[in-house]
Amino acid sequence: MEMRRKFREMEQVVMEDKKEQQKLRQQETEARAATKLQAWWRACMVRRGFGAFKKADEIKKGNKRKGKKKK
Repeated sequence: MEMRRKFREMEQVVMEDKKEQQKLRQQETEARAATKLQAWWRACMVRRGFGAFKKADEIKKGNKRKGKKKK
């Protein structure tokens, strides 16, 4: 009887660990997908030159324009 009880306890622990591992894998997958989506969106913004995601060349040109005005 005691062996059966121990077996059930150990089986329950194993099942809990499997559920925990599956939940962790799901979270990692969602995080990876979110990162890919963010990278794609930033690339789109850089290509179009919108927002704070401007190309380095455009930023340098913009700073030169802000300098002295010609008469």
